[in-house]
Formats: sequence, structure tokens, C-alpha cells
Amino acid sequence: MAKRKSSRKSIKLSPGEMEIMSELWQHGPLSIAETRESLGRPIGYTTVQTRLNRLAEKGLVRKSANRPAKYSAAVTADSIGGHHRDD
Repeated sequence: MAKRKSSRKSIKLSPGEMEIMSELWQHGPLSIAETRESLGRPIGYTTVQTRLNRLAEKGLVRKSANRPAKYSAAVTADSIGGHHRDD
């Protein structure tokens, strides 16, 4: 009997994306500024914005419609596991 291939695609995240996902799992919905502050290290506002938007495009983060937008994790930490790239 042939094995079925999993239809689930492997999720590949950069270390920076994983760092942001960890903040969202720990703190809940955050704005870009709140996410930047919670990282506790110098990082550009637009860098955080880009990473959050990429995570939203991947379907891993939801963006609220209100202003300022709040980003929340759309998946659990268990569903990501250790799937990340070392860039």
C-alpha cells in the first residue's frame, strides 16, 4: 500500500518571524509599536511592520481592521513547532 503524502505544507519561518510569533503567543494582540517595544531590543518600526505583514500573508497572523491595527496569532505554537529557517 502506498503512503499518502501529507497535504499540509511545511511552514518555514525566519528567526525574526519566530521571535514575533512568540511575542504574540505570550502577550496576545499587539500593534506594531507594542510588538516593537515587547521585543526589548533596538529594531526598526518598518522591520517589525514588514515581518507582521509577511506573517499575515502566510495566514499565521490576523490583522484587525481598527486603528492602530492589532496583530494576533492565528495559529498555535504547537502547530509551528520548530519549523524555521536559519537566515
